Amino acid sequence: MHSIDVKLQQGAYQIRVGAGLVSRLHDELASAGLREPYFLISQPRVLKAAGAQLKRKFQVISIPDGERAKTLS
Repeated sequence: MHSIDVKLQQGAYQIRVGAGLVSRLHDELASAGLREPYFLISQPRVLKAAGAQLKRKFQVISIPDGERAKTLS
């Protein structure tokens, strides 16, 4: 697994990339200090590839592709 640090003016976060990460996602979220219930927000192309596995473990919400779908307004 690889970690990529993303630094922004408003803060920072980490992206994790690697084979088998979906099967370890629950443990990764817990080790980051996050608590259940988990809600995953994703896009159709990602869900097409890994959606069945994710939906067995988490509540998954699909949003359209593109930056316009990533706003609350």
